[in-house]
Amino acid sequence: MLDFLFRAQEIRLTSYLLVCQGTAREKMLLAPEISGTLDEELRGLIEMQGEWSKAYTPRLLEFCANYSDSGIQPVAGRIIKLTYRTPVQPDSNEQQTKTAIIEGLAVFRDDQLRGWLTGTETIGFRYLIGKGGTMVLVVPWHAAKISIELSPESCNLQYIAGSNPPRFKVSLAAIGQVMDYTGDIEFTPPLLAELEALAADMLGDLLLKTVEKAREMETDFLGYGSVISRQDPRQWQALNKKWRETLHAVGTDIEVKFTLRHTGVTRSPLTR
Repeated sequence: MLDFLFRAQEIRLTSYLLVCQGTAREKMLLAPEISGTLDEELRGLIEMQGEWSKAYTPRLLEFCANYSDSGIQPVAGRIIKLTYRTPVQPDSNEQQTKTAIIEGLAVFRDDQLRGWLTGTETIGFRYLIGKGGTMVLVVPWHAAKISIELSPESCNLQYIAGSNPPRFKVSLAAIGQVMDYTGDIEFTPPLLAELEALAADMLGDLLLKTVEKAREMETDFLGYGSVISRQDPRQWQALNKKWRETLHAVGTDIEVKFTLRHTGVTRSPLTR
């Protein structure tokens, strides 16, 4: 596949790399939902990926660099078919509408497609590699639901030197603001602190699911090996020979610090 991509004159190293889940011909024949052509629509989705974080589309250069690095496995964007129903007129029957969207990831191990990540797992992937974007976290809270628009401030993946089996620490700092709330509880500072802790736990669980998916696939698409090779080259020389067999035993500690902003809490009643 890479040989073809390098030889094709119309393909550049800056080209985006996408994999169709299913038949490529079927996806390419789908009508765009908004743009004039499917190509324009997919390009628009790629450029807006940071606004919702459920997709990640590398350029060919990044894919090739990861393919040649023994410490990380390459990924590509995933195209799927979305089917939904839309009424033509209020008194008419609903009809099915089909379009192509970019969501999730195609995961490779060497030159073989290993499996797929869902949109939610892709959020965890983006955050763990330090390329997280905006996301909406829906938190069950006091018999209601609260939606929080969340953005990462920093995410650091660090190898714990000398650990055996290898162990990593993920430190994520994120901020967010309340978008919607279905309950009627008064927002007091103690309750907001409780909400921040709950949201941090949920975000940590989200990251952990992506880590577990890498272990389940026995595929280091998160680049743990690359982190070791940078921080402890001598240790990586020893681990590199059996890294695939070692990956299932790798541990990850996740620490999340989440802060709400623009909460709208007042310290005293508003007066006229």
